[in-house]
Amino acid sequence: PTQLGLDLDPERTLAHLQRLAEKAEATGSYLWIDMEGSDYVEATVALYERLRAEHPRTGLCLQAYLKRTPSDVERLRPLDPAIRLVKGAYDEPASIAYRDKRQVDASYMSIAVDFLKTGRARPVRLGLGTHDVALIEQIAEQVVPAGVPRDGLGFGNSHCFSSVR
Repeated sequence: PTQLGLDLDPERTLAHLQRLAEKAEATGSYLWIDMEGSDYVEATVALYERLRAEHPRTGLCLQAYLKRTPSDVERLRPLDPAIRLVKGAYDEPASIAYRDKRQVDASYMSIAVDFLKTGRARPVRLGLGTHDVALIEQIAEQVVPAGVPRDGLGFGNSHCFSSVR
């Protein structure tokens, strides 16, 4: 979003995103909004909320290492969001982000499993932005016994998407 002018004019940034979303929809594609450092999370989530209301073929990247991410997922749930979950790469302070790999992995798994389990009631779209095959396998082991069908899970690379029906 900062490349589209978020720091200068959030309304104009939204207009740019709307045009991009329209183009994506016209081609049968998705518009994915990437996430930047923590200073931009709130503004980016707010932009996505407004965009998703009119453009269902849009998705948002969220970072599992940020302690606020589970509440962001809950906040977005009424919109049936499409989420690309990544671990996170910015050097954020321990007050707002997990800094230990085990904590980040645990957060990632918890967020992914909770989100995928909602797919039993309605379809969800989750991109697992990780090359950590062991973590992906652990997520699958958690959701299949919970009633998420294995054939509803698709994993390939860092941009894979899981549609659970």
